[in-house]
Amino acid sequence: TVWLPTGTLGAGPHTALVLREAKLGAVGRTFRGVRFDQGGAMALGDRTVLKYGGEYVLVGLGAAASSLRPRADLNVRLTDDWNADVVFASMPNGPGPLEANDRQPGGALAAVLDELDGFPSLLWRQGHPVLQNGLHEEISAERKVNNRGKLQIAGFHDDNRHVAVFGRGNDLPAADYFQDYFSTGFAYDGGSSSSWGTRVAFREKLDDDVELTAVYSFGGALTPADDADGLLRDALRTAQRHTLGAGISARVPRLGTKVRAGYKWVSGTSVSSVDGYGESLFQMDPYLHLMFRQPLPKFALGRWEAIADCNNLLAQGYVSTGSRDGRVVLVPAFRTFRGGLSVQF
Repeated sequence: TVWLPTGTLGAGPHTALVLREAKLGAVGRTFRGVRFDQGGAMALGDRTVLKYGGEYVLVGLGAAASSLRPRADLNVRLTDDWNADVVFASMPNGPGPLEANDRQPGGALAAVLDELDGFPSLLWRQGHPVLQNGLHEEISAERKVNNRGKLQIAGFHDDNRHVAVFGRGNDLPAADYFQDYFSTGFAYDGGSSSSWGTRVAFREKLDDDVELTAVYSFGGALTPADDADGLLRDALRTAQRHTLGAGISARVPRLGTKVRAGYKWVSGTSVSSVDGYGESLFQMDPYLHLMFRQPLPKFALGRWEAIADCNNLLAQGYVSTGSRDGRVVLVPAFRTFRGGLSVQF
């Protein structure tokens, strides 16, 4: 449920409440999640806007884990062409999903609801549930280019306390590996990671229907050392990595089909995100990714869309490693194919 007192997304205060319950298999455990988001914007003079907010998240399978995630974004218009931003955010989130901005072409309400429907990764550590979390601080400058383009230069710091690492493996200790009920996939608490980084991004609208994006980032990510005799997280180290991504988003005239395609290259081995905030901000997922949204003819109440979302189509970045828990394949981005229907009333 989303409440917008002003009736406009991204303008004024907002409140969102998400409740989810799902049973894993006929005799499996029941997943329950609650997400409450509150935020808004405040003008501080003619040139400064403060966006603020926070969310409370409660997730569990039997035992539950919770966290409070504040965020703030101070934007200062220096000149007609230059803006400066100071950002404080809770990871793994990017910008507040209800705080739409022109850097997010998917900022329509349907895309916002998709993002709200997601929860932070639930992990297990020594038999107790924990949520993926951390803090992100950033300062950036943005310049308009030729009325249709924008160039952003940013420096940031990520301080993650529980980094979610995903992979595949069999017969792993249940106290530390949250095993997928339907496959050999698992989620694992990779421990803490702290790093500094930088980002350069350029986005340009070629016309009303086509937009190009290019992003370079340099930041830290977890990478495995040689096979270890101890815990897997003890073999994971933070290493600096370069990434370079390019993407295109377009809308097909008359049909209304929305297409987004892109590729993000990562230097070296990594098993966690490099600049996760930037990935969310510019919708630049690792490796080859495609997304389609097709409005359907009106045949019932509301507006209907068919959605197809494909990630890491070439299955790149998979890493095999071992520890005392056994041999696993760590996956920074699973190859996934997702389809469905979205309806707005």
